[in-house]
Amino acid sequence: MATPNDLEKKIKFLDSKISQGERLLKILLYVSIADVILIIAGILMAIFLQETQIFIFIGIVLAIFGLVIMFFLLRHLNDLKKGLTEYMQRRNDLRTRM
Repeated sequence: MATPNDLEKKIKFLDSKISQGERLLKILLYVSIADVILIIAGILMAIFLQETQIFIFIGIVLAIFGLVIMFFLLRHLNDLKKGLTEYMQRRNDLRTRM
């Protein structure tokens, strides 16, 4: 049986991990906003800078690169949310055991 001191240490550890996860969620939000701007800039570059083929190519590459980054961001965002909910559930379970 765990002592109350051990439970408090575990709860503090989970609290620190939850706060780290929430900070990571905020950072991922800012990165995803920047990624959407990258996608829009690539599309606008391909549409409006049609003087040479290189601008169209660079715009398309930027948009595709932004979409790939967005795919990986969304995967990590879902994993992070699952981990946060799991940590919060563990913390609540430990608090009820105290």
